[in-house]
Amino acid sequence: MQTLILILKISSPLLFATLAALVTEYAGVLAIFIEGIINLSAFLFVTFTILTGNLLLGMILSNITSILFIFILAVFTHKTKANPFLVGLSINLFSAGIIMFLKILLFKNNTVISFNNFSSTTNIQPFNSIIPTLIACAFATIIFIFTQYSYQGIKLKYSGTNPETFLVRGNNPAKYKIVSWIIGTFLASSAGITMALNLAAYSPNISSGTGWIALVAIFLGYKNALLCIPAVIIFSAAQYYTNILQTASIIPKSIILALPYIFALFIFTLTQILQNKASKKN
Repeated sequence: MQTLILILKISSPLLFATLAALVTEYAGVLAIFIEGIINLSAFLFVTFTILTGNLLLGMILSNITSILFIFILAVFTHKTKANPFLVGLSINLFSAGIIMFLKILLFKNNTVISFNNFSSTTNIQPFNSIIPTLIACAFATIIFIFTQYSYQGIKLKYSGTNPETFLVRGNNPAKYKIVSWIIGTFLASSAGITMALNLAAYSPNISSGTGWIALVAIFLGYKNALLCIPAVIIFSAAQYYTNILQTASIIPKSIILALPYIFALFIFTLTQILQNKASKKN
């Protein structure tokens, strides 16, 4: 039972990120930028919290900044008809660069930025709680109900499947794409904030591939918000046991660190095979 609770505690960032990927996948513009936004929002959260001395204000400012940034790029992508995939990759690269620049500019530091090192935040300790996981599960439930039973939610869910039909019916699929990126950014930002809150610090590449694993988790969950919860728990369990294996000297550390990604690749391949077989039967 204790092990399950520990796994649930570490699963919250991945669940937030998976829900972000799911919403954007519904609209047909899968958010490749999740990895970058997780890192950026975590850095902004730590920065704003240090500057203001207020955790809640740091969260709000981090979310608002990330959402405004992606909203501008979403509108730009729509207006210029740019490739969303390439835009997402560009956001990841930009996030890595701007974080490094701002760390050196503001903190004269290119390593870990800890709350303990600043007088305004010395009282903030690592947040070791299951509450973020419960909040993420609540969001999963809300997204499931919204996309399953509400008119606007159903339109969002199927806006990426057949945009031509949407246009014929007088709906604008681009609106849903932009909205999905905004919702996805909020959820990805929540993942980054949770990671920084758990550490009470920002460390380089804090996401550690969470954004990429989230892209696989939505397929393991069959693009269902509620099914994404057990899918994320499976990946989190793999991450948990990977962390334990790192203490075993008989296995090279590089191989151990690669295990979650190997597992993600295996799961993605397996789900695609099963989906192809199911479609052939139908």
